[in-house]
Amino acid sequence: MRTLTKIIVVLLIIVAIAAVIGMFMPSTFRIERSMVMKAPTENIFAQVNDLKSWNNWMPWNKMDPNWKVNWGEKTAGEGASYSWESSNSDVGTGSMKIEKVIPNELVQTTLVFASMPPATGNFKFEKTAEGTNVTWSMEGPAGKNPFMKLMMPVMDKMVGKTFEEGLRSLDSSALANPAPTASNFQIEMTTVQPMHYMAVRDTASFSTIGQKLGMNYGTIQATMKKQNLQMAGAPMAIYYSDSQTNWDMEAAIPVDKPGKADGKVKPGEIKAGNATVAHYHGAYDKMGDAWSSLKKYMADNNKKKVGAPWEVYLSDPMTEKDTAKWATDIYFPVE
Repeated sequence: MRTLTKIIVVLLIIVAIAAVIGMFMPSTFRIERSMVMKAPTENIFAQVNDLKSWNNWMPWNKMDPNWKVNWGEKTAGEGASYSWESSNSDVGTGSMKIEKVIPNELVQTTLVFASMPPATGNFKFEKTAEGTNVTWSMEGPAGKNPFMKLMMPVMDKMVGKTFEEGLRSLDSSALANPAPTASNFQIEMTTVQPMHYMAVRDTASFSTIGQKLGMNYGTIQATMKKQNLQMAGAPMAIYYSDSQTNWDMEAAIPVDKPGKADGKVKPGEIKAGNATVAHYHGAYDKMGDAWSSLKKYMADNNKKKVGAPWEVYLSDPMTEKDTAKWATDIYFPVE
């Protein structure tokens, strides 16, 4: 009996010591692994920036072939997301969202796994003489439980091995899957001429924007006919918010002279000035890289945005069925 009592006392002391040690351990965790890859940076970035391509290399995506996946309205670029459910405890239930993208440099994500607090993931790409150095990291709160804090070194070792496996698979996948060519858009500085337009302001999500634009263009054209206004350029969309889930925007059509307000249709004007423009060719739902590259170009060249950006749709999808030939100009007014 005394022996059992001694064992219990020793165990209680060990638990107490562990609790005290855990209390003084960091309240956040960070797991990081790096690898120099043979694949071109553009190929690696394309595999990470497109969430559906994660099935090619992400170890957790391969653990349960019967997992249930719900894809978001976007699956590539900023705002892309998906959620999943699995009976496999290693896969569990969670969601992933791409929060920030710098083409060929960074993809930042938010991971929510089960009931754990959100964690931030970063994929950083750096071209070196030996290849592309890819750093995959994840960090977040470790919670207040001292025993959970004590588990962080074990977690680093276990999850770190999976990171290493994922990086090796990412290199192989990037070598086997060339990135889409970046020649589908070019960026330059330009001077914008003054322009009158008629517009309808509305909100739209990624799934409803096409329908909303088409409906509002019809309303604008009816007003233009009533006021004897002539179309003076390709249809546009002016964006007053950068949200990927609920845009605040105007569907607009340039006109040959100032119009008058008529119900939902309002007159507007784009002032003369400087702008950065991306000349893009391709499907509308793939313009994310062009937008991200425009923002990076402005940051790199110290260009400050001075108004709402807009897209000009130079092709008619009703007559041109080949999405690769659709032409769109994306403008950011700058100082």
